[in-house]
Amino acid sequence: MRRLIWISLFFLTAAAAQAAEAISIAKIKKEWRALDGETAEQIIASVSKVAHLVPRGWEVRRSDDGDLVTFSWAKHSTDKEGDEYTITWEIASDGAVTLGPP
Repeated sequence: MRRLIWISLFFLTAAAAQAAEAISIAKIKKEWRALDGETAEQIIASVSKVAHLVPRGWEVRRSDDGDLVTFSWAKHSTDKEGDEYTITWEIASDGAVTLGPP
């Protein structure tokens, strides 16, 4: 029984972490605005049509100051892991979003 409780707690913790990551990514995709008013999602869609970038995905890293949300992409689908380009946004603990470190 004790083992079942620990396994349940593990899955609940993992699910909560994934939900928090999804919220941070959604905040960047929908709420962050460039100077011209476009969302990150709109910019990525526009650039991918012209530059033919290959999206690699989104990643969230936690820090003491908030979350770092990174979008990565490659020029070609055959590019190896580590050859991608990234852009990072920082979500402060007060909810403010800024472009983060490269």
